[in-house]
Amino acid sequence: MADITTENIKKLREVTGAGIMDCKKALSKAEGNFEKAQEILRQKGAEKAEKKKDRATNSGIVKTFVKDNSGVIIELNCETDFVAKNESFQSLADAIARMLMDVEENSVSADSLPESVKAKLQESLSEAIGKIGENMSLRRCQKLSFAGNGKITDYVHMGGKIGVLVELTASSKEAADSPVVAELAKNLAMQIAAQAPRLVSRDCFTEEELNKQKALINELAAEENPNKPANIVERIANGKLEKYFQSACLVDQIYIKDSSLNIAQLLQKVSKEAGGDIKVKRFVRFSLGE
Repeated sequence: MADITTENIKKLREVTGAGIMDCKKALSKAEGNFEKAQEILRQKGAEKAEKKKDRATNSGIVKTFVKDNSGVIIELNCETDFVAKNESFQSLADAIARMLMDVEENSVSADSLPESVKAKLQESLSEAIGKIGENMSLRRCQKLSFAGNGKITDYVHMGGKIGVLVELTASSKEAADSPVVAELAKNLAMQIAAQAPRLVSRDCFTEEELNKQKALINELAAEENPNKPANIVERIANGKLEKYFQSACLVDQIYIKDSSLNIAQLLQKVSKEAGGDIKVKRFVRFSLGE
């Protein structure tokens, strides 16, 4: 029988993150073969993951990662808040966000990932489930990339409860690289996290969405004002629609750092300072569990 040393057990634990007794049993079963013991532990982790796969994952974390002209945002779920705050779980979320830099932009869930990435993701999840002891799943992910002059910035709020990616376009490289644009991007990401706009502007609504919203507001205005003339009700409905735009559309929102400006005016102000036209192209906002 192979001599199972404390040093080898410690080394295996450092490499795999498994418990001391699991490492000792794996080395014994592998007759001291380190690589075989690693494989035994991987298989054990996969078996644990299979047993836990139907358990609800209602906690977790939102993570972001930005590099060069691309950004990734993910929501990784687990079973409890205790594990969500675990350093190993958070490191796993960071690693997955970095891994997904290789996927196409339209990958918005684990199911839509390329098979090679999906297999690597499942291996990472199985290993973590075996180590930590809770079910885990990648609920959703999104990648943004740009070509030309622009900037992608991220922001994570409330310790990973909310995450944001925002993409800006600029009319020149000098404007895109301006410090005032970098500050703008960060402030806009914070605005999106706090105020939860639905779209960049009212122009982003489809005709169907816009007509549906107008119909709902018109109906509400009529119900609330049954004795007023139709022209007055119409004016009230138009006011309600404008308030809706000011809530749902980023550029119509009041800037949280300066209530004298809306976001459209802030963009104009920063564009002058940067010496180029700055616009918000798109954004992604994940709120944990939504």
